[in-house]
Amino acid sequence: MVYKIVNDRITGIPNLEFTPEDASYLGAVIGSWYGANSIVVSGRDYNPSSRMLKRAFISGLMSVGVEVMDFHESVAGEISYSIKRFGARGGFIVVSNPVLMDHVMFKIFTNPGIEIVGDKLSIILSKKDIRRVDPHNTGWVSYAEYIHRLYISALSSFIAYDRIMEKKFKVVVDVNHGPADKIIPELLSYLGVDFILINASKPSKKEQYTYPYISNIREISNIVRSTNADMGLIFNNDASSFLLLDENGKPLIPEEVLLLHSLRIPKEAEVMYTSECFGFVNDLLLMRNIKAYRIKGSIADFLSKIAEKRPIIGLDCMGGTIHPLFNLGFDAILGFLKVLEALAYTDKKVSEVIKYHMYPKYYVVETGIDLGEVAGSICREGIGECKPYIGGYRVKIQSSNVVLTHDPIDDVTKILVDIKSPNIGKILETIQGVLSTKKA
Repeated sequence: MVYKIVNDRITGIPNLEFTPEDASYLGAVIGSWYGANSIVVSGRDYNPSSRMLKRAFISGLMSVGVEVMDFHESVAGEISYSIKRFGARGGFIVVSNPVLMDHVMFKIFTNPGIEIVGDKLSIILSKKDIRRVDPHNTGWVSYAEYIHRLYISALSSFIAYDRIMEKKFKVVVDVNHGPADKIIPELLSYLGVDFILINASKPSKKEQYTYPYISNIREISNIVRSTNADMGLIFNNDASSFLLLDENGKPLIPEEVLLLHSLRIPKEAEVMYTSECFGFVNDLLLMRNIKAYRIKGSIADFLSKIAEKRPIIGLDCMGGTIHPLFNLGFDAILGFLKVLEALAYTDKKVSEVIKYHMYPKYYVVETGIDLGEVAGSICREGIGECKPYIGGYRVKIQSSNVVLTHDPIDDVTKILVDIKSPNIGKILETIQGVLSTKKA
């Protein structure tokens, strides 16, 4: 069995590295860990390879006596929510990998909706302890066609939907050819939100999308400005992450989205965020009498703390948010709804809320050099450690946080440097050196 653990998750190229036989074997290993007679929920995106490997994985689960509730096309938030809702032992979703072209990715969950990543996942896989059952105890598959409606109903009951309905927001939504198109139209219609839906069709077999989504950002920004929408947003293909644009078509970094969330976070509540986040997040939360916890280490450490402490919100600063009172997985649809809810309690536009908190947040360096070229110099030449996300790249340079992003309004690349960096002078000098080299 050939697969990779990339960003703490199972990843491989279908049929070349990761065959259906591999997926079936993997399902038997994971299913044995869940245990016979366990209930497991399953989902996938629209990628035909995801469908193929999901079915193979299910056959492995069935061979060890696991009962499967299959949701067909679904988003990550539905999997996490449904594990908790139905008391399932676990779940999984198969989606196109947004970082590696032509790769698919398995996300594995355990009760009550926590994703298993990193070392814990590797330990489970390494045991290879498969316990096949006799023919009379082979698992069964049932199809839960109603899951989208159940999920929409649960989301609506978790927010102040009446206040949102009163505001009559207008938004532009890019579902990025993912299953969020089965949820967003009905959900926003119920909330009285006027919306324009983009990229809702299933992708062709040849279409592949990897971070960052620069063309999507340009498109959504233009539509937001031309239609006078209140905001725009772009989901990744399993709606576990999103990018928000203000009413001017300007993309926000995740830390600024947290600022919007903070409008409705009660005093003394707890918020957890990863070490990729800029330092102003701590100042922002403390200023609003919110308890801030910066979680160092891997994404596995972050998810473990979220599950243990159950803060009101967790932020990974890659576009993912977790709301433990609803579910314990990354859920971009709920994250977006919570932004709508926060704005429903203020008369300010998105940009006005951000502008109101104009204490120093980060230094900005602008350049006309293409984002890909800048990222190539910084990321691929060893100057910084890079992680691509929807809006650009999160970068570590000399242990300090930097964001590379595209400004669709001025059509420039912006380099944002954490103002809390102790060696910010050297970082700015390094960046200017990279830019001067590219100009030359």
